[in-house]
Amino acid sequence: MRLVPALLLASLTPAAEVPTEEPDAVSYWREVRPLLTARCAGCHQPAKPKGRLDVTTQAALLAADGVIAAGVPADSLLLEVVTSEDGDPPSMPPDGPALTEDEVALLESWNADGSPDGARCAVAGSGEVLVHRYDGGLEARFAGLSERVEGLAFSPDGARLAVIGGSPARFGEVQVWNVEKGELALSKQVTFDTLRGVSWSPDGTRVAFGGADRSLRAIDAATGEEVLFQGSHEDWVLDTTWSTDASHLISVSRDRSMKLVKVSTSQFIDNITSITPGALKGGLAAVARHPARDELLAAGAAGVPRLYRMYREKKRVIGDDYNLIEAYAGLPGRLYDVRWLPGTDAFVTSSSHEGQGHVRRYTIGTKEPAWTYEADGGIYAVAVHPAGDRVLCAGQSGLVVELDATTGETLREVVPVPMPEDSSR
Repeated sequence: MRLVPALLLASLTPAAEVPTEEPDAVSYWREVRPLLTARCAGCHQPAKPKGRLDVTTQAALLAADGVIAAGVPADSLLLEVVTSEDGDPPSMPPDGPALTEDEVALLESWNADGSPDGARCAVAGSGEVLVHRYDGGLEARFAGLSERVEGLAFSPDGARLAVIGGSPARFGEVQVWNVEKGELALSKQVTFDTLRGVSWSPDGTRVAFGGADRSLRAIDAATGEEVLFQGSHEDWVLDTTWSTDASHLISVSRDRSMKLVKVSTSQFIDNITSITPGALKGGLAAVARHPARDELLAAGAAGVPRLYRMYREKKRVIGDDYNLIEAYAGLPGRLYDVRWLPGTDAFVTSSSHEGQGHVRRYTIGTKEPAWTYEADGGIYAVAVHPAGDRVLCAGQSGLVVELDATTGETLREVVPVPMPEDSSR
């Protein structure tokens, strides 16, 4: 029997800078995204997803049905709408000049190369992080000062990895790694205990996290300068996320609350969840913002995923839970993580209960799950492939399990920690 540590799984990332067989291959983040941002993002971005299309992330493009046809440019809707046909002007963009021949050729080349640059997956055990290429192969091992790693998050462009943790009762640490170079770009010690709940601002300039000192903080990802501090929680802050425009920061805590903070002033704005005693049965461990809207999933000790609107639209009344949009069928035990599937209204969450772990997929408007995956040992983390078709989960077993995002079928199980071939214990 081979023993490996329980694992914490970071979000999968498009990882635009993964080396390829062909060094001249077109990169989404380096070449395609600037073009689409300049010519298409005015109507197709998280705050204004016309046609339910967001071009500002590779994950959203890949998740949009038929927009990208990897390796088959002729089947790509994106190429179809930006290309002239029989002398007629292209339908997109509707205002302003058409894309040049070179710009269309760039998009065609990117699509022909397979479109997605290689994805990476990061897992953590005790004190170190292992970065794997999604299609196989350990790429790097990262270790800072921390005895424990409590959270991982790739930057929006996939080039950096934020790692948080620390040494219990001694210090918390934020690390920012340059993934491609395998170099530690930033290490900052904060507070007297481990940190949790790391998240990147949408533009990749800031990193937010929570602390056992009940604080919510954000730092400049390049310099480590603290740009936000908030102390309105009454217990450990366990997870964070940002609004679509990065104007607000959201945090959840063991104190059973989800709070909204204005970033520019560090001002506490609202308790998004109800403040009525007993409204929530236990602390909140995870929060995730919808890919395109300011709606929030919260999960925790009660075992029930709940969807909330971010901004209050009417005056608070004692006893109300106005911001709650809907709650879903509960899982056994505590919920530890929750993730949206890119470009959809579907999400997955994970739990642990009496030696068993579960992963379930839900869709907004349908309270019952689409499928449930069961495992021996708690499942503490889930992640979704940028294409939205696969889900990874990890936990007490030490395995990373890949599931079909549509059916929940197990596709493969991977031991992410290199083990000697003759290891038997």
